[in-house]
Amino acid sequence: MIVPIFERYILEWYTCFTVEINKEVKEKKKIEDIMIKNMVGIDVGLNNLLATSKKEIIDNPRYLRKSEEKLSRIQKKHSRKKLKSKNRSRSRLKVARIHEKTINQRL
Repeated sequence: MIVPIFERYILEWYTCFTVEINKEVKEKKKIEDIMIKNMVGIDVGLNNLLATSKKEIIDNPRYLRKSEEKLSRIQKKHSRKKLKSKNRSRSRLKVARIHEKTINQRL
């Protein structure tokens, strides 16, 4: 088995591997067996995350806006640090962590 090991921008390592497990296949239920009263329709949209047939509306989480605001603050602080200093290297890691968090939230 080959297991790849990855390094991210923030000096963290992770690995990813796949395991195959044989499971017994269960019989599928027929549509007649499911109660229609418990069914709900879901509409995925752009403005709202989703809307249900029971008139529930769930808003989109605004991850990107919050992350952009935080990133701009941290980058401004980072730009003021003295070049080739320990504080600047720490600050660079903070910026990289925020970038990484934004990427993970959008997945």
